[in-house]
Amino acid sequence: MLLFIEKEKILMAEKNDLSSAYRRLKSPNAKTRDRVLKLLKEIKAKKSQKSK
Repeated sequence: MLLFIEKEKILMAEKNDLSSAYRRLKSPNAKTRDRVLKLLKEIKAKKSQKSK
């Protein structure tokens, strides 16, 4: 995982690949699921644009 230091705060960047997204989709946290659904929609939109 990547670490970013911002004004003495350490922020962890989450992985944005398909396997991690599908794993986080099973999370009980609603915000996490919403964030993952948004990410999956973006990935699918990019795939459909590439195929055209």
